[in-house]
Amino acid sequence: MFSRCKLSLRSLVTSSLVTSSLVTSSLVAGSLVATCLVSSPLIAQAPMSGQGWPGLEAQVDTVIQDLMATQGLPGMTVALSKDGRMILDKGYGYADFEAGVPMQPDHRSRIGSTSKVITGLALTRLAEIDDPIAFGLLDEPLYGSDGLFPDAENFELLFYRLQGHRRHMPVVGTVIRKTNDWVYTYYADRTYSIGHTSNLGSRQLPQPYEPPAGYGPSDIRGMAASETGLVYTLLGDGSVSVGDFEDLDSVFFIDAGPKGINAIRKPAGQTLTAMVGLAVANSSGLVYSWYEDGTRSVGDFSDLASVEENVDYTVTSGHTPWDIRSMAIAGDDRVYAFYGGDGVTSGTSTNLDRHRPLYSTTVPAEVDSEPWPEWYEKITLRRLLSHTSGLIRDGRVADAAKMFDLPSTLDVGMERVHQHALRALPMSYEPGQGAAYSNHGIGVAGWVLEEVTGMSFIDFVNTILLAPIDLEMGRMWEPGTMDAAPHRTVGGVPVVCACAPSMEFGEWRGGLTSNAGDLVRLMLATDRLPNHPDLMGVDALDESEGSYYLPFTERGLGWGRIGGRLGHTGKLDGGRSAIAKYVDGHRVNGVDVEGITVAIATNIETGAKFAAVVDQLAELAAQVSVDPAYDLH
Repeated sequence: MFSRCKLSLRSLVTSSLVTSSLVTSSLVAGSLVATCLVSSPLIAQAPMSGQGWPGLEAQVDTVIQDLMATQGLPGMTVALSKDGRMILDKGYGYADFEAGVPMQPDHRSRIGSTSKVITGLALTRLAEIDDPIAFGLLDEPLYGSDGLFPDAENFELLFYRLQGHRRHMPVVGTVIRKTNDWVYTYYADRTYSIGHTSNLGSRQLPQPYEPPAGYGPSDIRGMAASETGLVYTLLGDGSVSVGDFEDLDSVFFIDAGPKGINAIRKPAGQTLTAMVGLAVANSSGLVYSWYEDGTRSVGDFSDLASVEENVDYTVTSGHTPWDIRSMAIAGDDRVYAFYGGDGVTSGTSTNLDRHRPLYSTTVPAEVDSEPWPEWYEKITLRRLLSHTSGLIRDGRVADAAKMFDLPSTLDVGMERVHQHALRALPMSYEPGQGAAYSNHGIGVAGWVLEEVTGMSFIDFVNTILLAPIDLEMGRMWEPGTMDAAPHRTVGGVPVVCACAPSMEFGEWRGGLTSNAGDLVRLMLATDRLPNHPDLMGVDALDESEGSYYLPFTERGLGWGRIGGRLGHTGKLDGGRSAIAKYVDGHRVNGVDVEGITVAIATNIETGAKFAAVVDQLAELAAQVSVDPAYDLH
């Protein structure tokens, strides 16, 4: 499947290179959220276990107990290191709140996206083994004739890339003005034209339009024109703008707010990314929406299925719903479906070519179509790990299962999820020329590691990353297993729950479990100090922790960076975590905290922002003198 030979397990295990780096993304500065849960006397009097440097332990205990009581957290593990030595490793509260089981320092919880730092370390280590001087694997393209997935050997990936480009480029939306049936077509280059269904620019060649403020063309999920001439634009986060044909939010804007895509009710089992068309019927004013699985629903902009949902529709012969570029309804209520490859049909909402089978339509030559085929060939592991690949935030496991007609999401696998994304989801920007947090991008990076090495991600981490330096943390990486029970808040009180993770697979992007102590031990293997052996060489550590693609982002390879603080947070149903590694003379409230690492893990998905308390603990650690012989590692 690949142009490069799969690396043998023997060559990896016997490699003499070792070291690492950890922690990613954004520990956002700011104060802790005020009380959002009912304080519990049981939490306030929660037990503690473990130990810490005597001059520091009592201060940390006070901070953590206050945090737990204020936020209603059932249990936590907390660990700190300073100058290459672990100086605190403790458990607080309860691993099982209902049963009163105390949290121990080695109890694991779900760490969510903090898992991404391990993915960054693993791929940097792989690149070091492959090329210890230039780390060239990080910058090899995934696709193209010479990519890790060469086109000649990976026809399916090439097919889905080309189909995705045909579907999404250059059109991002189409509406029909009800009073005269003029067709308004909106393009990715921020221009629109006016014409009729067979010639999209016959009345007006492309002119600029204004997307909703703060959004771009790639954010558009559907467009519809009302009988009064208003244009409604549904955006990927669930917001809706209302405007005229030139300025899409000139009238008003309905912000999805904190509810995000849940602000709009969708048909059962559907997502906004699975929508292939949106339109308003002239006769009724009802909103029609069509989806990739061949169903359509009827409702309004607050509830897309308030009238009818998940009714089957048929497409024109030789095509699938994944080929549909946009939909529109004319003044006589005829439904027009525009297909990638410049074809259009006329029919009803359930029979898309009932009135007229596929006929050709032309896009004005002046439209500048974004060169996705070239963009795809610029996707590299470095860009995946730094969230600058252009891939959207999340792949869609359920939608991929539908596309490949698989009985369960558990049967999908990352390769199928990525194939679906290539065909169905738009590229956000040219790789390396923008930044957007992408779970899917990290997922692809983890999948590439498994394909290149022929090993599972867990086996690679345990055998190649950790075993050579006798860092026995194998239990940390077991996805889906933990010692601390996951909890939810019910009536202001933590309640043990099944809390099935929202991601059916993908430990490399958010599915791992750990405790704070093991996270800090891993960080001690990235500190370039002699106290404990490092996971990889200094050059590889620098590569992992460096900032790339400025000014778009300061992210490293699985890391996020704010000044001299490397960090990542994570949450998954039943758990939340944060880790920060302070370097480069970083200061908190004027105190130099360089050389300190802090990790926190809790067994509930709380809305609390841990950044402020992590900084507070680092500041406390910086102000105490610790015996050089003291090390809890």
